[in-house]
Amino acid sequence: KKVEWALYLKLIKDPKAILNYETIIPFEDLLELDSLIQDKRLVWDDKKLFTYLAQNANADQWYAISNECPVEILKLYFNKYISELDWTILSLRIDDDFLINNARHFPWNFGVISTKEGISIEVIKTLLLIPELKEEEWDWDVIMPQLDFQFIKSNIDKVNFELGELTKNISDVEPLIRKFPSKKWD
Repeated sequence: KKVEWALYLKLIKDPKAILNYETIIPFEDLLELDSLIQDKRLVWDDKKLFTYLAQNANADQWYAISNECPVEILKLYFNKYISELDWTILSLRIDDDFLINNARHFPWNFGVISTKEGISIEVIKTLLLIPELKEEEWDWDVIMPQLDFQFIKSNIDKVNFELGELTKNISDVEPLIRKFPSKKWD
């Protein structure tokens, strides 16, 4: 037991060690998944290792996996581990193209996506116009000031905009209020 512990510590303390399935599985009974998942030497693209982590991770560790594993690798496992992954974290980390192409397929947090640093209003507009996302919760306080009136007017029947702010200038929106009285006006 002492030899096993010494070999495990040697592996963990070696800054040049490669932590893949083959190197860590001999120490399976000693592994601390929390620190292993955080380790920058972990070989995430090792399929056996990812499977091992996935089979043994608890909810907190899945949060860490969602946060630490490179997104390009996680994409390979989205379908398989859809209920385990933390979609709020992934909503912040995912690239715009993948998000647009897969907006309907995964449980993204669109409120978080609305406030995501670096997301363009063009991406938001594209997402807003996807019919299946019409009932999603968006952060309208962030989105509405970025939307031009023409976009809102052209798509008022397709998107459940939060239109309270627009009623401050009633003369501009009065025709829209008459045409769409059930929308979210103030």
